[in-house]
Amino acid sequence: MNFKQKQDAFGTLCDILKDSHPGLKDYQAVIAAMNKAAKARNIYVHGSLHYDTETANLLLSSVSARGSFKVTFVPTTVEDLKGVSVLIHKASVALHNLVTGSKHPGLFPTQA
Repeated sequence: MNFKQKQDAFGTLCDILKDSHPGLKDYQAVIAAMNKAAKARNIYVHGSLHYDTETANLLLSSVSARGSFKVTFVPTTVEDLKGVSVLIHKASVALHNLVTGSKHPGLFPTQA
């Protein structure tokens, strides 16, 4: 089962149980946060980081092979990567809080 299938199964389970378990009422927001974090994560995991010494820029490459082979380089920063880390952490904390019923604020309570 891939991540999306596991997420769909989890969402279905939450939907079935939400009436008898009121703590699950916000499960759709948690799944949305997980989707946003996974999408941002995949950009970095499936790409490569390159440092251009001539321009002093950090570049993120992505490869597409649909119809033709194409490599794209997009400027990125360490702050962008930190932002992805925050998204992943917040989605993890939201999932933990949903499943356990706790109210853990996480490490980045005031950051986006």
